[in-house]
Parts: sequence; structure tokens; C-alpha cells
Amino acid sequence: MNGTHPKEEDGEVNRTVCIATHLDQCFESYEISVKNCSGYYVYHLKQTKTNSEGYCFGTNITCPPLDPCEDIDREEDLIDDGTRSPYCMSRQPSVCDQNLSGWYRVLDSDKSQKLALPQFCPESGSCGTDNPIWLNGDFYLLNNIIIKFC
Repeated sequence: MNGTHPKEEDGEVNRTVCIATHLDQCFESYEISVKNCSGYYVYHLKQTKTNSEGYCFGTNITCPPLDPCEDIDREEDLIDDGTRSPYCMSRQPSVCDQNLSGWYRVLDSDKSQKLALPQFCPESGSCGTDNPIWLNGDFYLLNNIIIKFC
């Protein structure tokens, strides 16, 4: 916003707001109105021309942390057809997770069950890969049997 926020006694004032791009700090502008309402401001905002524009508010406020349980992009689901199972030995490992980065929810092929990393060391060649990755810990309880990790 060009100019300062008004004092209460200034009443409603007109201000110019700028649209920033990666190439220009004031690529385009809109005229808005601002009013001081006893310690907080109200803004008469204009509709933006494109869906890639958005008004920016706040100072020295950091982005709130994302809760991956609520804010995960559901397009980031990993769907497993069973080949990622530690009990599936593959003759030709084909799983490659080199490009994975971020939060993922893992579902079975019909998306009815959420899957988890095994907490035991799978055999080489299982899980659809030569070198399966698992969640390391001290022990894992499977069908009331304590399994020691490798």
C-alpha cells in the first residue's frame, strides 16, 4: 500500500495498492479505501483481475505451521497395489522413490486402508525394491510375537 494507514480522525482515505511480480515491485495497482476503526483497520478491497493475485496482510507474522494430517494435498497420496508389501518378493524390483519429497498418505489400491512403514527389517528384494526402507526401532509386536530388528 502506498501511503500510511489513516488516523481515526482522518476518516475514510483512498490508497493505492501495488501488485508485485517477480520482475517488478509495482507491476500494476488498484485504488482501495481504508478506515481506522478505533485501533484496527477496515479495507474496501477491489476484486482482483486474475486468480494469481491476492492481498497481503500482517507484518512480522510467520507462516503458520502446516498440520500434515489436515493440510496434506490429497494428490500426494501414494497408492500401493501390494508390491510395496514387506511380504511381496519381487523378481524385478521397480519401485523408485528418488523423486519423493514432502508429506504422503499411503493407501492400498482400492483406497480403503491406510498403510504404514514396517517396523521390522524386510528382506532385500521385498517391497518392490532391492533395498527396502523401514522404520527402525527396538522391537515390533506382530501377532503377539516380539520380533527383534536386524
